[in-house]
Amino acid sequence: MSEVKTSGLPVLKKTATGVLGVQVRRVRMWSGKEMEHMHARVVRVAVDPSQLEQFVRAWEDSVLAVGKSQAGYVRSLGLYDAETKEAVSVMLFDSKEHMDAATPALRAAGASTRDFVSGAPSFGDYEVRVED
Repeated sequence: MSEVKTSGLPVLKKTATGVLGVQVRRVRMWSGKEMEHMHARVVRVAVDPSQLEQFVRAWEDSVLAVGKSQAGYVRSLGLYDAETKEAVSVMLFDSKEHMDAATPALRAAGASTRDFVSGAPSFGDYEVRVED
């Protein structure tokens, strides 16, 4: 299979068996900046709708503020599903090394949200393969 080159942008290549993601070494960000693959820390927690506003304020004041102060921070998303009562935080970093280095500070900051969640959070680390 031949490699597809398109100015460092992620591309999809159709094959006989479907669509394959073609690995690229650099990703062009929405800002036009090129960088190595970003990495995402995804945290899921259960939040009762009656506690959502307090949770969001605590998350913005602590976790988001700490995240923004970390080397390699790119941006964050906060998602909420009212049906499942699940809140999802997605924090993007420019490298796995920066994401890993930020982990202790982010976990400590997360303590401020514990009064508004039920159960233990789940954590996942991902490599960003497509970004627009």
